[in-house]
Amino acid sequence: AFYWGHSCNSQSQMDRVKTALDKVELLVDIDPFVTTTSILPDRKDGVYILPAATVYEQAGSVTNSNRDIQWRNQVVKPVWESRKDLDILLDLADRLGFGKEFKKSRNGAWKELPEDITREWNLGMRTIGMTGQTVERMKRQQEWGHAFDLKTKIAEGGPCDGEQWGLPWPCWTDKHPGSHVLYRTSIPVAKGGMGFRARWGPKAPDGRTLLAGKGSAPVDSSLNQGYAELKNWKTDLTGKVFEDAIAKGLAPYGNGRARFHVWTMKDDPVPKHREPIH
Repeated sequence: AFYWGHSCNSQSQMDRVKTALDKVELLVDIDPFVTTTSILPDRKDGVYILPAATVYEQAGSVTNSNRDIQWRNQVVKPVWESRKDLDILLDLADRLGFGKEFKKSRNGAWKELPEDITREWNLGMRTIGMTGQTVERMKRQQEWGHAFDLKTKIAEGGPCDGEQWGLPWPCWTDKHPGSHVLYRTSIPVAKGGMGFRARWGPKAPDGRTLLAGKGSAPVDSSLNQGYAELKNWKTDLTGKVFEDAIAKGLAPYGNGRARFHVWTMKDDPVPKHREPIH
């Protein structure tokens, strides 16, 4: 088992996590510091701690819990035995025998790192809209941070005018400002508005609709009602589906309802949220 960048203390049912960590043949914890992952199991061998570099020792994009994405610059080189996350990952890929295939994207071999990796997830992470936060936009926001209002987080003037700080996802295109508040219908999709995602299909097993009701669509929507996911929105790599949807005031993922009864769960159709007790 590999834990990388997020310790096991974020998982629920800690007793079961501990039992599992005691059973695995090999446990690897990659982090700048010793975490719960490496000290929770009652084992005396088979645990490896790889010292990853801190955020000050490597460059690239970082995403926080409220979906803001920023570009970070390397301040100092990694100290002692610590290594950059990317260096560890590339070395691991080489040792596992797929390094050559790993070190390239749809457009060929990587030429600029870590920027080319960011461009690759721009292309692939379409279902949550992590597509418009290009390297160029993130670096521009970093340079023009002084133009953003501290309360609204919106840039006033300059090349970032109208953008949300951090371009929070969904940020559908490189012209989209980012979505500060999820499921906000009081503004157009083009400015960060959206309804609930039509994630579960148009109907529940009992036949009831899972699409939003009339009058619930974001402002300026061409369909002021619920609607299903747009065709090919998850797989179209050209960006045309996103652009056409925004032009019509539609969210690419549809306009649906949240669900409380989860019929796909094996034992209990009503989800229960559990928190670890320390």
